[in-house]
Amino acid sequence: MPPLDTSLMPWNKAGAREGQPVIFQLVTRCNETKDLAEIIVCNSFLEAEASAFKLCPNILPIGPLTGLAVVPGVNGVVTKEEVSGKVIRVVGDNGIESCVARGGSSYENFKRFVDLLKQ
Repeated sequence: MPPLDTSLMPWNKAGAREGQPVIFQLVTRCNETKDLAEIIVCNSFLEAEASAFKLCPNILPIGPLTGLAVVPGVNGVVTKEEVSGKVIRVVGDNGIESCVARGGSSYENFKRFVDLLKQ
């Protein structure tokens, strides 16, 4: 099989060819690190990816997220309190409230996310 030029793959729009080794290392390390996580939070679009998330039970789909920026603490880590404050702001948004109406999977996922923050 001839060598593949990753910069020519249609799904990969990561910049110049010279940067491809760095992107490869980033993806590889992220894949290794994910195995250490108890749960992975993923922005989702309503029910669009429901079947995909069923294949990966340790991924918690939440969303759609509104894009509120979080501010890291002194040591560069975003605190639980910072995230909780953003969740409180989002819950008051009418659009989000309707998306996470009681009974749907979006509601259950959002509730699970909030419960994890309380731990």
